[in-house]
Amino acid sequence: MFAITTTEPGPFAFAGIWDAWKRPDGTYLETFALVTTEPNELVAQIHDRLALILHPRITIAGSASTRGEGTRALPSTFSIPTTRTRWL
Repeated sequence: MFAITTTEPGPFAFAGIWDAWKRPDGTYLETFALVTTEPNELVAQIHDRLALILHPRITIAGSASTRGEGTRALPSTFSIPTTRTRWL
C-alpha cells in the first residue's frame, strides 16, 4: 500500500467533474470523476497517472444554483509539483 500527501499542512483538493443527470423518470443520477494527469516524479515510481492535485491558490469558479443545470468550471489548473509531495 502507498500513501502520498503534500508537504504543507492542511487540506488539499483534487480536480474533478460532477454533474447531476436527469433521468427520463425525473429522478437525478449524480456522477463524479477525478481528473488525472501524467504522474510527477514521485508517483511515477508506482503508477502511470496521478489524480490532479490542485495548487493551493486554485479555487473553484462558476457554480450553478439549480441542481442539474449549468456547469462547474475550473480556471487554468496545474498540478502540484513533486517538490510539494511526499511519501506518508
